[in-house]
Formats: sequence, structure tokens, C-alpha cells
Amino acid sequence: FIFRETDVVFRGEKIGSVKIYLTSKFMELQLREQLLRAVLTITIVSILMLMFMAAALNKIIIRPIYDVLQVTSAIGNRDYYYKTNINQRDEVGLLAAGINQMQVKIRLREEERDKAEKELIKASAELKSANVELNQHREHLEEEVAERTKDLEEANAQLQQLDQLKSMFIA
Repeated sequence: FIFRETDVVFRGEKIGSVKIYLTSKFMELQLREQLLRAVLTITIVSILMLMFMAAALNKIIIRPIYDVLQVTSAIGNRDYYYKTNINQRDEVGLLAAGINQMQVKIRLREEERDKAEKELIKASAELKSANVELNQHREHLEEEVAERTKDLEEANAQLQQLDQLKSMFIA
């Protein structure tokens, strides 16, 4: 055990003394209690720090990555108007900005393609209509050529008859 003695002085006069006896078991219990408090304090502080770091990690990385995934999913479903609102100045922010730019370019290309496809469909319909008209005209021309050929053959036959009559008349 540990022993300690101290005089008690009041207004410069010794009025008594105090003797303190500490056993090693008492000191061991006190040290264990203080060590337990220190370990609990460190554990609580560590848990609080981990919770703070998890919240910060969620805000800085996880939530923005989730937003980027939502946008890429929307792009995959041909929704080119869903954008990220990530304004970070780190890699995740650069990724989000790049995806937003890509999305705008894809949307513009899709709109141009759709416009060109409509124009192509319209031009194809006009071409089909013109082709039908041309076929009708060709059929009409063939009929007209056949009719005129027939008329010419008849006229030629009449001329040959007249020529024979003239030849007979002159002879």
C-alpha cells in the first residue's frame, strides 16, 4: 500500500494532520475505472467521427454518383431532358458535367435524325406518287402509241387500196 501524511495548517498554526493510506487494489480499481472511461470516450468519439465521415461521404460521393446513374438510366430510356444538378468541382462534378453535355448532344442528334427521317418519309411518299403518275402516263402513252399505230396501219392500208385503184384506173 501507499502511505501519505500531511499537516493541516490554519492561519499559520498547525491544527492537525491527515494520513492517507492507499492499497494497491484500490489503485488498481481506480486505474481500471479511468481506463474504462477513456476507452468509452475514445469509442464514442470514434463512432461520432465515423458517422460524420459517412454522412460527408454520402453527400460528396454516393449521392452524386447515384444522380449520375439516374441520368444514365434516363439516357438509356431515351429521356434526354433529365439532367444532374451536381455543381461540385471534383471528379464527380466533371463526370456529371460531361454526361450533361453528352446528353444534350445526343438529344440534338436524335432531333436531327427524326427531322431527317420525316423528310425522307415525305420525299419517299412524293417519289412513290410521282412514280405512280409516271406509270399511269406511260400506260397511257403505250395505249396512245398502239392506237396511233393502228390508225396509221389503217390509213396505210387505205392508201395502198387507193394506190391500187389508181394504178388500175391509169392502166
